[in-house]
Amino acid sequence: LTPVSEPVSGGSDMLPKDAAIVDAFRSVDAQLKVEHHKVRCGTTATSLYVSYDRAKDRWSVKCGWCGDSRAMMIDADGKTNAPLSIDHRIERADELERIEKLTKSDLLPNGTPASYITRRQNSRGEYGPKAVFSGVTGISHLMTRSIGDPHGAPALIPDAEVMLKEDLANGTRLVLASDGLWDVYDEAGVARAVRNISEPARAARKLTLGSVSRRRQHGMSEDDVTVVVVDLSSPFPDSPSSTTSTPSKIKIHGTWSPRK
Repeated sequence: LTPVSEPVSGGSDMLPKDAAIVDAFRSVDAQLKVEHHKVRCGTTATSLYVSYDRAKDRWSVKCGWCGDSRAMMIDADGKTNAPLSIDHRIERADELERIEKLTKSDLLPNGTPASYITRRQNSRGEYGPKAVFSGVTGISHLMTRSIGDPHGAPALIPDAEVMLKEDLANGTRLVLASDGLWDVYDEAGVARAVRNISEPARAARKLTLGSVSRRRQHGMSEDDVTVVVVDLSSPFPDSPSSTTSTPSKIKIHGTWSPRK
């Protein structure tokens, strides 16, 4: 999860182009596959790019993501929320269609698919939801996109998707988190949990501890809970058209539940 520490000034036109974000994700993927080629897993990634329009006293936010670490926004009233990303998982019809096409066109020398979809198995038989398997290594993933995974299926691409939200008011809250949060909270639940908490540090801590508690109750692992909360606030609350050179500010706080 990569929050931007200082916003760009000048509206959404000043934010990175979509193609540049996609290229950056691909570049990091290539680098990780070389430097960590012995590691049998990759990572998700979610990046936010923030711009403040001083003339309009409004914010623009662009989210680039790969995998199932999710981002969302909560309006200043604390009652309305909207996604900033959509998980890359087999449950998405477009992702499923993309991979199914590859299972027919991307074949190994023996004619079997380099990537395929099925359920995992143990000594008792199949279990869990369907996953994306590598025809070479047999390694499987529940997500359909990932960064830095040299042993995953070829269908497990590092390409980021991008979503832009404009005309956001001061007081808008952004929440980025790994699937450790989203496995046990939906967007509405997150919004309710932090509605009356003014400080992003306290909001992030509440979501993290709440996720760990819920995961324990359901017998789930607690080593992948990461939460970042970002509050957008203008330095010019009384005069949006002020000519002062003071930069816009955002408040950021992240918390992590360590491995047990």
